[in-house]
Amino acid sequence: MNCSLQFGAPPPEFWEKYDRLWQESTEPSPFQAPHLMRYFAGLADNQLAVFQCTEQDRLLFAVIFRKSKGHFHFLSDLKTDANFFLFHKECQADTTRRIFEALAVMKPRLRPLHGFNGVGKMPRDHEWRGRARPPCRARTAALAAAGRRERHPSRRS
Repeated sequence: MNCSLQFGAPPPEFWEKYDRLWQESTEPSPFQAPHLMRYFAGLADNQLAVFQCTEQDRLLFAVIFRKSKGHFHFLSDLKTDANFFLFHKECQADTTRRIFEALAVMKPRLRPLHGFNGVGKMPRDHEWRGRARPPCRARTAALAAAGRRERHPSRRS
C-alpha cells in the first residue's frame, strides 16, 4: 500500500480513481460524491491537500482538505457539516489501521489542521472491545430509550 499527501489541484486521473472509490466505498455519501467534490475543489483556488492510499493502482482511501485563512479543513465543509473519510469496501481492519498510521505521519505537514471538527479522541483498540457503539452514542441511545434527553451543562432546567 502506498500513501501520499499532495498539495494543489488533483490531476484528472485522481478524479477517475475517486469516482471508482466512491462507487465501491463502504458508505458512498452524497456529500462526498465525485461531481460535488470536484465542484468544491474548483472553488478552493487550488488551495488543496489530498491524502490518498493506493494499492495496485486502485484507490483505497481518500480525504481532501482545503486551506482557508491559513488552516486546513475538510473540503466538504464548504457547504455541509457531513464529513467522511472515503474507504474502499474491501479495506480490512489492518489496512484501515495502516491508513490512519500513515495519516498521522503526514498530519504535521497539514498544520494547522482544523478539519476534524466534532471528532473526539480516537479510542484505542482495547477501549472498543465488546462495545457496539462509542460511549457517547451509547449514552444518547440509553437516554432516548428511557424517553429523556441529555441536557447541555450550560443550560438550566
